[in-house]
Amino acid sequence: MADLGRTIDELTTTTRQELVLVGHSMGGRTSMRFVDHPGVAGVVGLAPWLPAGEPMVDVAGRTIRVAHGANDRTTKPSSSLDFVDRARAAGADARHVLVPGEGHALIRHPSWWNRFIIESVGGIFAAR
Repeated sequence: MADLGRTIDELTTTTRQELVLVGHSMGGRTSMRFVDHPGVAGVVGLAPWLPAGEPMVDVAGRTIRVAHGANDRTTKPSSSLDFVDRARAAGADARHVLVPGEGHALIRHPSWWNRFIIESVGGIFAAR
């Protein structure tokens, strides 16, 4: 995780722009840990691994978008929904979408996932 923090620091210092982090599974979990970084405009998690009791950084005023396949047997959609609910209660603009018929690999509806990422990232930047 320290590598991601250093990379965010380097990119935001070099470009002087904010980033939106997008991560799948463990990448989604790691990205959520950096939602409070000053260089991060928001996070998009795809079937993120957010187990019960996942620690939460200061999410107040931050933007979080999560989509999870309803048939995911690797990571739990209910756990990511719980995380989003806790983030919303802590002041984040957090949304959760359940994708019917989709599992963890995100291969049944690739165009839906691509559209979700593009719209989520665009929406996060548009709101800034």
